Amino acid sequence: MRTGVTEALFRFKEPADLAWMEDAACARMAVSIFFAAGPRGRGFDDPDAEAKAVCAGCSVQQECLSYALDRPETDGVWGGYGAGERDAMRRARRHPGRATR
Repeated sequence: MRTGVTEALFRFKEPADLAWMEDAACARMAVSIFFAAGPRGRGFDDPDAEAKAVCAGCSVQQECLSYALDRPETDGVWGGYGAGERDAMRRARRHPGRATR
């Protein structure tokens, strides 16, 4: 039985497309860890730190990041990177050689 993160995603996608998620370190963890709310920016603790720590030891981290970069995943931590970090990666993909902020 699927729970947590994979359950939420399997409701919207074909299981064959997401087979790698079964091996994800987050597969049975609470979704809220990866979509943490809280103040962001200088002077605040990173609300994504717990999720990023889980991702750091995940065997499918690269697949997860690629999945998020190839889709409009605009929230949460995917593949060890937060939304703003992935936005910068997408900009870099669209404009190679251009400096990103």
